[in-house]
Amino acid sequence: MNRLIRTMAGGTLGTLLAMTGIAPAQADDTAAPTPNAPTAVTLWMRSPDTYHWAPISFAYTDPDSSSVTATPFEIRNSDGTLVHTATPTHTARSAQTGIAGSWGITWDGTSNGAWVPGGTYTVTTTLTDNSGHATPTSAQITLEAVPPATMQVVPTGTTNVLDFVATPPEGVQLRDCSAMSTKYYKWQWDGSVGDDGTCHTLVDASALPAGEHTIAPNISRWTPINYRPYVPPPITITVVDGGAPTVVAPADVTAYRSRATAYETKNLEYTVSDNSLVDGVAWVTDAAGTTVLPEQVLPRQPKHTFTWNGSVDDHALPPGAYTVHSRFTDAYGNTTDGSPVTLTLRDANPVEQLQPTDGESVLMGEVPIEFRPASAPTETVTRIRVVLLSTACCGGPLDGYLQSRYIDAPDADGNWRMRWPVGDVEAGDYDLYNEVTWQDPSGASHAFTTGKRAVRVDPVTIPLTIDATSDAPDTADVAIETSSPHSEDLDVTIDWGDGTSPEHHTVSSPYQSGTDRSHSYARGGSYTTHVTVTGSDTSSSASDTVTVAGDGNAVTPAAPTGVTATRGNQTLAVAWTAPDGPVSSYTVLWTADGSSWTSKSVPGTTTTLTGLVNGRLYAVAVRAVNAAGQGALSPVVYARPDAVPPPIASVKGTARSKSALISWTSGTVTASYGRPTGFVVQRYRASDARWVTVRTVGVSTRSVTIKYLTPGTPYRFRVRATNDVGVGTPSPTVRVRPTR
Repeated sequence: MNRLIRTMAGGTLGTLLAMTGIAPAQADDTAAPTPNAPTAVTLWMRSPDTYHWAPISFAYTDPDSSSVTATPFEIRNSDGTLVHTATPTHTARSAQTGIAGSWGITWDGTSNGAWVPGGTYTVTTTLTDNSGHATPTSAQITLEAVPPATMQVVPTGTTNVLDFVATPPEGVQLRDCSAMSTKYYKWQWDGSVGDDGTCHTLVDASALPAGEHTIAPNISRWTPINYRPYVPPPITITVVDGGAPTVVAPADVTAYRSRATAYETKNLEYTVSDNSLVDGVAWVTDAAGTTVLPEQVLPRQPKHTFTWNGSVDDHALPPGAYTVHSRFTDAYGNTTDGSPVTLTLRDANPVEQLQPTDGESVLMGEVPIEFRPASAPTETVTRIRVVLLSTACCGGPLDGYLQSRYIDAPDADGNWRMRWPVGDVEAGDYDLYNEVTWQDPSGASHAFTTGKRAVRVDPVTIPLTIDATSDAPDTADVAIETSSPHSEDLDVTIDWGDGTSPEHHTVSSPYQSGTDRSHSYARGGSYTTHVTVTGSDTSSSASDTVTVAGDGNAVTPAAPTGVTATRGNQTLAVAWTAPDGPVSSYTVLWTADGSSWTSKSVPGTTTTLTGLVNGRLYAVAVRAVNAAGQGALSPVVYARPDAVPPPIASVKGTARSKSALISWTSGTVTASYGRPTGFVVQRYRASDARWVTVRTVGVSTRSVTIKYLTPGTPYRFRVRATNDVGVGTPSPTVRVRPTR
């Protein structure tokens, strides 16, 4: 029996009683429910005749865990007059909270659909358990019937631009404000709260058709629990039609050929002013007045822009002068023709390809790439890109699987050269393109992509080693070891590096005798010997440097290496690596036009060129000097002096939903400030206590949207211009408080 009692003690007592046939006794209900009244509730105005709603809930506990009901809620004014009744709804609560449940209603300050005046009201109910114990309870509700702001429309002095000013009463803090056209709803204006607490919304209605328009303002105020919007009565404004649109056409422009089928894409931006929506079209005629491009509809935003690359149906028009015509029509049929714009299409490729030639269809080994400047060029080449595009993909000149190499500077004779070891390229069929980057006489940069050449790459190279030595004052030897699995006969070419004609030999493969070839030099110095071995379907190249003493054992220095030119404000800091052997001084040479060179003697391996013009491209080279004379000239390097960009002229911040729109105007480039290449947008907030860069953009961008901001949190923003020299002075800061 004791075991049975101990076992049942861990189970349910009702189970044991049921087993014995004894009914459980009922406990007496001795206590009334205990209500937990809500704190005072305030309903703020949502519009001139409505309030925001709020839940009113009476939680309760009951020691006896019995059922509890509530009488209908009664709401009375300060005189005790009944103004509203409502049937409450019940919500059960978890026992873990200690709250048995709650009875509540949701009220919006109305009674039978009518608006209740502002003031303090009392809501009452009685909670009764199932034994009849009753507890009355009550709570206070305040209806705040005072608008959070008064609206005033203030002219700005600009036609059709108005300032909608929301002025709050004392003690009210506004969160934001906005306005929109009730008919043309897509025109939305966002405002911001000023330091004096007023909220300003600038309404630029110049894009609306002339006539009367209803503008709906909106205001949000901060409350202790959150924020509440308020919709004032709509305001009627009048938009004036100023007649036909005013059009400012862009200046004449020149477009250079960018590839075989098109010229550079040019954007002609027309500035159009009118007090209504304006549509625009543009068309192009040739010198004879014949239409070559029919009417094109121009987009409205941000400007009416005509975009064209000088082609029609993927065919480039012949070079020459063409006329762009335009016509703009407002919402009332008023029409203005823009001034004709001359668009000149020009062919220009400032280099001629020398290697590989058109006849070279198979690229093997180390391929020489060489370009010669065009005769009497007016353009300055800044870079050449050589591209191999696999014919197995895509077909565009710069798309698909490709290999590319750059030639960044010409040699001393002005030719652009490189040697490309195509053994790094997958074997297969390719199209060979060349992309030349150059500047016209005005300093504008352009790029031209040549037509394709069909080639095949064979990456198999002939094994080749060479060793160049000198055992006499004026003689050098080169030992060559090579073989080829693809040919019985090999052509060997030796370029001794002193300007003499290369030697040509035909040998049988495998050629591994190590036989020396000798060459006599006219004077002492350092020379690079270049050997090329060619078979029937492949080739290979190698180089080695040799120094010969010459008569009297006097050797002129080799060319300095590693020349760099670091730009500064009207300066270039030039540095280089000394060659081997004795050097007494260095001669630094520079030019801006390619013909007249300026020089200076320098004792060490660094110097600074001063008095230069910012923005101009300078060519710089260095040669070493010793008792034997001047040494070879180093490779030419190019650089442009420049200064940090100017400060931002103006900056504006506009609050948006969880974001901020930051826009700015760039400063003016002067002799003291360089041209910007981009901008950085920086943010400051109290929790960070420092400026943080949140966006970096290109030079053509003038506005950005910063997202994922916390609504209601004040932020500060600023903008700085950047270029390769450094970062400009920060702009003035703007304060933005994002909306929800």
